Amino acid sequence: MGFITKFLFVLNVAAWILGCIIGFAGSIMVGIAALTGVIAFFIGWNLSGGAIISTWDTVVNSEWELFSKQIKWANGVAFATAFLVYFFSYMLFGG
Repeated sequence: MGFITKFLFVLNVAAWILGCIIGFAGSIMVGIAALTGVIAFFIGWNLSGGAIISTWDTVVNSEWELFSKQIKWANGVAFATAFLVYFFSYMLFGG
């Protein structure tokens, strides 16, 4: 199970990096928003280990449930941050 979760984590990071490349190809504002999303993803991943997963969760839930909870939380933080950065940069600098 450890291999699968590590593989899916690497695929998720690769998808975010691909999103950055596509974002910068389209527009500098989208690229910067995607880049801040990547940074927020790593911050969310590190924080979600201690913030949303308790000791009881590690006893009761499987490794897959813990991983899926952590990856959902990290992606949610990343998408919200990328959206807010894009929204505020669009409001400040226009299209």
